[in-house]
Amino acid sequence: MGFFKEGYRRNVISPFFIKNILVNFEKVETYNDRIQQFYEKIIRILLYNMFWIYYRKFCEK
Repeated sequence: MGFFKEGYRRNVISPFFIKNILVNFEKVETYNDRIQQFYEKIIRILLYNMFWIYYRKFCEK
């Protein structure tokens, strides 16, 4: 929770966070391009939704 609050204040939230997760994800498994792009899209969408849920819960008052 703290991560998202801090990140929002300093304006550095998602791009780096998402990029790190995608890079780690690529190291674990390698798929052919189509499947990998599909998984990356899903991860991006999930992270984006998670971020907004946390943002609404803890940052908006």
